Formats: sequence, C-alpha cells, structure tokens
Amino acid sequence: MSKDIPTIGKVWLILMLVLAAFGIVSNLLAVGSGIIYLVSALACAGEAVGLFFILKGKGINFYYIYCGCYLVNGVLSYMANSDKSTAYLVGFVLGIAINFGLTYLAAKNTFKKA
Repeated sequence: MSKDIPTIGKVWLILMLVLAAFGIVSNLLAVGSGIIYLVSALACAGEAVGLFFILKGKGINFYYIYCGCYLVNGVLSYMANSDKSTAYLVGFVLGIAINFGLTYLAAKNTFKKA
C-alpha cells in the first residue's frame, strides 16, 4: 500500500474494494437472469482493479478507470430499478458524486502533477 494515502483513506478504499468484490460474486451468481449481470460483473471487476492500483499509489489513470466502471454500474442499476422518481435520481447522482469525491480525497496525494 502507498504510504501517501492516509489511514482513513485506506479504510475507505479497502471498503470500496470489498464491495466491488461482493459485486463481482453476486452479479456472476445472477448471470442466468440476463446479460446485464455479466456486464455489471465486468464493471465491478474494473472497479476492483482500479481500486487495487489506487491503493498501490499508481496514479490518476486508475482513478479514471474506477470512475468509469462505477458509472457503468450506476447506469445499469438505474436502468434495472423500477423507481424513476426525481427524488431517487437526485439521491442517486448525489451518491455517485460523494463516492467520487471521497475516493479522490483518499488518494489525491498519490496523483502526480504534470
């Protein structure tokens, strides 16, 4: 693990990595219900790879990979959800923004400035 990531940041990143691992397993178990679960499992795997390398301090490119895969999972879960109310959408977008912000703040010391 990178020494540049504070302890609370490591806790956050490890928590997100564990959740991504659970996402991989649960989506692979549900693949028989539709192709959307296979795509979601692949996106969870991308999240896990991105988080693993963020924890190693490998740079902002892996943060972008994490964000892209997380957005794919977000769109897939929104499409699969029957609740399309405005309040749900606002909370959904706010939750994604908070996740991206906390993940960025956790690893910002490892990002090289050009």
